[in-house]
Amino acid sequence: MAMAIIAQPANPIKQCNRIRIAHYASVPTDKRREFEERFDTCLVSKGYGQTECAPVSVGTPGKPRVDGGARPLSFLQVRIANSRGDELPTGQVGEILVRAKQPGGIYSGYWNGSISHP
Repeated sequence: MAMAIIAQPANPIKQCNRIRIAHYASVPTDKRREFEERFDTCLVSKGYGQTECAPVSVGTPGKPRVDGGARPLSFLQVRIANSRGDELPTGQVGEILVRAKQPGGIYSGYWNGSISHP
């Protein structure tokens, strides 16, 4: 969505923009800077996860990382595990496991094509 917004002609009344932070994934660095300057808005463009987890991790506002990393959100437990579910050390390839710290913190599944929530 950020790419579609930045593709629109510039509007000289940017001071009417009340948004101070926005999150759009997969925005190239040059376009992120253009978005921030044009709309006077901090753009977080790093993140991981589907909407079911709202997402799993996001970048830190005002501190873009070039390595693609982002920190897990505080209400989730996230770890990397092997096929048996054993946690792996940093740098090892495995499956990303996500669990809510509180009941109802993420969607429990899909029913009949729609998302169900406990």
